[in-house]
Amino acid sequence: MATLEKRQFERKSCYVEAHYESPTLSLNVVIKNISPGGCFINTPYLDTIGTSGMIFIKLPHDRSPIGLLAKVVYTKDDSLTGSGMGLKFQFYRAEDILKINQIINQIEKGE
Repeated sequence: MATLEKRQFERKSCYVEAHYESPTLSLNVVIKNISPGGCFINTPYLDTIGTSGMIFIKLPHDRSPIGLLAKVVYTKDDSLTGSGMGLKFQFYRAEDILKINQIINQIEKGE
C-alpha cells in the first residue's frame, strides 16, 4: 500500500553540523536532509512532537550560525538505522525564508 507524501518540498541530502535548542534539549546534531520547509536531524535524544525550538546551522563560509525557529513534527527512535527528529521551519518574516534559501544554495554548491 502506497503512503502519501506529506512534504511540500523536495529534500536535499546533506551532512551539515548544527545545534538544536528547545526548552528541554541542547544538542550538537547533524542535518541529514533539508528543504525549504524543514530538515531531519540525527540524534538519539528526542523531543515530543509539537515542541518548538531553534536550529542553528553553521556553514563553512559563514562567520556565525543561522538560527531558525522550528517545530518537531516527526520522531524516529531506531538504534539500528539511526534516531532523529523531523523539524518543520516556522517562518514569521521574509528574512527567515531568505536564510533557508541561502543555506540550501550553499549546500547545493557544495560550500
